[in-house]
Amino acid sequence: RVRVRVRARVRVRVRVAVWTSGLGLGTPSPSSSPSSSPSSSPSPPPSPPPPPLPPTTTLPPPSPTPLPSPSPLPPPFPQTTPIPSHATFPTSPPPLSYPPSSSP
Repeated sequence: RVRVRVRARVRVRVRVAVWTSGLGLGTPSPSSSPSSSPSSSPSPPPSPPPPPLPPTTTLPPPSPTPLPSPSPLPPPFPQTTPIPSHATFPTSPPPLSYPPSSSP
């Protein structure tokens, strides 16, 4: 189940990258359209968008490599796994206090 969540996050990142890429393409397109009437200017804008797309496609394949990179992401996953324990969360605090009580 943890792996399924990791894939869902990777998809969200890819979508975010595509969204950013689309926004970036859309913003420079309208701004560059009125600014430069010649079709010489529209040629350069389409050039930058292609580069950002390749990196997004390379992210999915190296799924195993990016996992180690987001070290901070793995910790939160374990907390999501104990979802069933969430219901016992209120009962978790008491047991946690027990150890300290037994220490003294």
